[in-house]
Amino acid sequence: MIDTAGYNDKSWLTLSGIPHTEKLHTVERIRRPDYGHVEVEITMEDSEAFLTPWKRTFTPTLAPPGEEIIEFICNENNRGVGHYRGK
Repeated sequence: MIDTAGYNDKSWLTLSGIPHTEKLHTVERIRRPDYGHVEVEITMEDSEAFLTPWKRTFTPTLAPPGEEIIEFICNENNRGVGHYRGK
């Protein structure tokens, strides 16, 4: 669970322009119902902008059926070491 508060009011919640205030509070719950999907549930509460909590759930596909998700490990945060200079 990701519980977030302390927003400022300088952004919108969607590209179409849903505003919020500094009272915005979000709770995100992420679970993996099966191998190829992740379910994301977001609940947003803002007593000055919404009449009731605003809840959305979506399930992105991680990989097509039958394909394996390849693990990526970034040892000691060494990303893209090919462009570093030195020994």
